[in-house]
Amino acid sequence: MTAGAVASDAGFVIWDGAGSLPVRGVLTLTRFARGENAWLATHDVCKSATQAAHGAGGAKVLAGAMTRLAITPTAAATFTGGRVSLIYRQ
Repeated sequence: MTAGAVASDAGFVIWDGAGSLPVRGVLTLTRFARGENAWLATHDVCKSATQAAHGAGGAKVLAGAMTRLAITPTAAATFTGGRVSLIYRQ
């Protein structure tokens, strides 16, 4: 784990930073193999058009099939608007 990195057993942390700049990025979830409940997440984000992007990811084995996705703020973070798109491919 690097300085500023955050780990979570509850999900994948997409950004761990303070400030009021918008965050833009892409998160990709990939199942390791059909019929398995093991997932790999990778993401790339940037906080503004003038700052460099960074990426990270992780892996998670679920007890059962994934049946839903949730996007939630953590700690004192809040959503102040924005868009989320979901593309599903089998």
